[in-house]
Amino acid sequence: MFYKIFTTYPDMCKRLLEILLGLKIAKIEYPEGERVFNIDAQAHSIRLDIFTQDKNHVYDIEMQTSSESDLPERARYYQGLMDTATLKTSEPYENLKDSILIFICKFDPFKKGKAKYEFRNIEVNDKETELGDRTKKIFFNTLMYDKIQNDNELKGLLEFFNSNKAETHFTSTLENLVNIAKHNSQWRQTYMTIERFQYYATKEGLKRGMEQGLQQGMQQGLEKGMQKQKAIDEKIIAQKDKEMAELRAEIEKLKAQL
Repeated sequence: MFYKIFTTYPDMCKRLLEILLGLKIAKIEYPEGERVFNIDAQAHSIRLDIFTQDKNHVYDIEMQTSSESDLPERARYYQGLMDTATLKTSEPYENLKDSILIFICKFDPFKKGKAKYEFRNIEVNDKETELGDRTKKIFFNTLMYDKIQNDNELKGLLEFFNSNKAETHFTSTLENLVNIAKHNSQWRQTYMTIERFQYYATKEGLKRGMEQGLQQGMQQGLEKGMQKQKAIDEKIIAQKDKEMAELRAEIEKLKAQL
């Protein structure tokens, strides 16, 4: 539901970024939910929750509900693929947009008791000298929303993500949109269909991988099974994108209810 709301309503996504980053954004491109970045068949592909950009920046917003130890490595990999996918052939590196990666975590990712962690590359022996690669990695810890000072919008947003308690105009609007979405039968059907596709695709991929493993050797079979699974996932994504496009027209009718 997180990526669905913010990709259906671009203005909500723009406001979300403004609150999280504490700045004004003139205009963003239409946000993409679960955008897939894949360099080649052998590379590890990624699927971003919300990807969008403006004139000078690219943004990725990730909702992280379970604590995982690989978030720093994921952040590194995500930003690298985002740059690769957005810099056109023969363009100079100077044309790279500022890259901002945001993780909204329902846990403390670095166990320091802070509500926000922001990282930039600096010279280790001179903290005032930055690398200047124009990248940021920001991690929010919704558990510590009370520690946000002098920013009621950000505090209210983190509180909403932590407990669904809407205390600001933005989170109240967000709550209304979520409730509308939950009662929209077409949305529910789409999500259920996607979940079924993913379940059976995973099951079929594992089954074929095991069969090939028995016939040609376990290692070779597992590799082919993974390739088959990847192909199935790509078909699922294509189908979902088509369904989302069809839904947008229907979703527009819901705006009148707000």
